[in-house]
Amino acid sequence: MNSYHIPPPRDEIVKLIDGEKFSSVLAFEHLTPAFAYDYISLTTSEFCFDGTEIKIADFIAYFRTAKILAQRTIKSLLDAPHKEFHFSQTPNNQFIKDINGKPKYVLRDILDRIPAIKNNRNTDEKYPLVYHFCIYPNIPETSPRIHFFLGNRGLFYPLVFDIKHQLVQSKKKPLKIA
Repeated sequence: MNSYHIPPPRDEIVKLIDGEKFSSVLAFEHLTPAFAYDYISLTTSEFCFDGTEIKIADFIAYFRTAKILAQRTIKSLLDAPHKEFHFSQTPNNQFIKDINGKPKYVLRDILDRIPAIKNNRNTDEKYPLVYHFCIYPNIPETSPRIHFFLGNRGLFYPLVFDIKHQLVQSKKKPLKIA
């Protein structure tokens, strides 16, 4: 029986993100991920799971992809030679430019809404490692991305649904301006 079927006690999750050093992905690379939605962004903005541009087909693609990812180890996702789902780390300082050309730090803004992260005074370790994957692997350059952070015992905590693939700049397309 895989340990990811047993949800971690709530205090273990809080301990992980409440002033403790965030765990490296290497600590959980042998596990298959499970998804937890404690920190999902639902503020009807362009990067939230309840964004107005997300269609039913996109949600279906998300859950199909999540099901596939949940059957693979984290190590195999990171080591995949062709990065089938473009599973990789998202820089926490990644930003898009707003209409006035000013940087908009979407992920940091969302992470800072989580009390345990907002209250963490150690800025070097304040933010967890954020990763992303695409939901349409057959069109990876334009496929929407799900950005999440890795929690205890290999839990993936989805944060945002980047329907226009704006938060991480593609090597083949310029970063879009919001």
